[in-house]
Amino acid sequence: MLIYKFMPKLFDKVFYTALLLFIIVEFLSFFAFYFELFNIITFILILILTAIIGWIKYEFSLFILLSELIIGSKGHLFSIPISDENAISIRLGLFLIIFMIGIIKIIQDLIKKEKFVFWHSKLRNYYLLFGIVLIWGIIWAIIRKINLTDIFFDTNAYLYFGLTPILYQLIRKKSQLYALLKIFLASITYISLKSMLLLFTFSHIVSYTRPLYKWVRDSGFGEVTLLQGNFYRVFSQAQIYTLIGFFVIYALLFLIKYEKRSKNLIGLLILLILTCSTLTLSLSRSFWVAGVAAFIILLAIFIFKYQYKLKKMSKIIGASIGLFIISIGLIIAIVKFPWPKADVELLALSSRFQITGEAAVSSRWAQLPELSKSIAKHPIIGSGFGQTVTYISQDPRVLEVNPDGKYTTYAFEWGYLDQILKFGLAGMVIFILLLYKIWKLGWQEIKSSEKPFDRVLIFGLIMGFLALLGTHMFSPYLNHPLGIGYVILIGIFFEIYSLKPQIK
Repeated sequence: MLIYKFMPKLFDKVFYTALLLFIIVEFLSFFAFYFELFNIITFILILILTAIIGWIKYEFSLFILLSELIIGSKGHLFSIPISDENAISIRLGLFLIIFMIGIIKIIQDLIKKEKFVFWHSKLRNYYLLFGIVLIWGIIWAIIRKINLTDIFFDTNAYLYFGLTPILYQLIRKKSQLYALLKIFLASITYISLKSMLLLFTFSHIVSYTRPLYKWVRDSGFGEVTLLQGNFYRVFSQAQIYTLIGFFVIYALLFLIKYEKRSKNLIGLLILLILTCSTLTLSLSRSFWVAGVAAFIILLAIFIFKYQYKLKKMSKIIGASIGLFIISIGLIIAIVKFPWPKADVELLALSSRFQITGEAAVSSRWAQLPELSKSIAKHPIIGSGFGQTVTYISQDPRVLEVNPDGKYTTYAFEWGYLDQILKFGLAGMVIFILLLYKIWKLGWQEIKSSEKPFDRVLIFGLIMGFLALLGTHMFSPYLNHPLGIGYVILIGIFFEIYSLKPQIK
């Protein structure tokens, strides 16, 4: 077991500064949502500041990118409408600015005869092959005369992979990785606190929450849904990072020995409870199933790789059960807080264990046969991006528009099947090879890393990666910036020691 003194300070001014900035940005976002002029001015100022900061010290743009990716969820904390249905999101604006500055920086490095780091990556060929897969999906869709708008909106998330060579060129120091870790911890802290605050607000002050609800939904953070027993489900796509963070923190807690009053120990314990509570109140079966599966694998590794004995495993399992009980207790304390008075029951928690009957579940299962039929038409090469499928949905929002329940879309809950439909089994094999290579690099770096803390951190990142892969089976994340961003960053992290000449 690793001794605490090898561990960097995680909860320092970087962590608290990031947390404070997230709070400020959220307040700005709320006001911008209701005041158009303020929204436009804030949107432009953020992009200008990002451009200036990125040009002066480009690594700071990486911190901005990661922060927005997590707290922004779908990326619409700020946006400029261009039509009744579409808008330019702040995520797209930041992506374009950081991408352009990055290209300029790479050109400058090449002029100075510095290495193009991505070209020396062990993942280079896998990324290039997958790039060909994506291009094929677009060309084949155009050949098949699929609607161009559908093609664009089905592929635009994959543009995030375009940041890969830029981030490789940028991340060269372990100090950058540690700073990213602190910002990551601050981000999931904020997501957890925001989720808890929304739960409290909607449970106790529901008569004043309409403006808040509209902002939460339309800004892309997620949904607040009233369930039976007056219990509110607070779900955000960004909570996938609380699932990933849970495993990172869990590894850091149970594979490292701390002083009893270590700030890292106290901070990580609090954050582990917060992430566990957030995953519970999300009421996301996808998170739960993937999390439980990854947790079982984690315990198996503790036993077979780290040779933990029965006594020690009993303590870990006991502590985990205690953690879950405390997390449930925190949720109960929030919804049962006596002031303002709230009449809330927890029946909704048990109902989420149903796998049939509920509208969202029924609609998800209804996709399967229709998806299978569409995949069978072009199983090897796929049908191209933007390919739509029609199925019968039980979603009340769909029934409101189409009483017969017929719903046509190019976006599906079954992540891997969605990708097989678009670029076929051949493309899927290449994508899985990329993911497998990243996973393999992680295990190699656990063996070769010089510092014990780095080995534990990489282990936690790998377990979070497995949880992400599991979630993608039922909810699409690996075709969205939220999942793609994590894949790129951990690939770079796992390679950081392979590129020793680039480390300073």
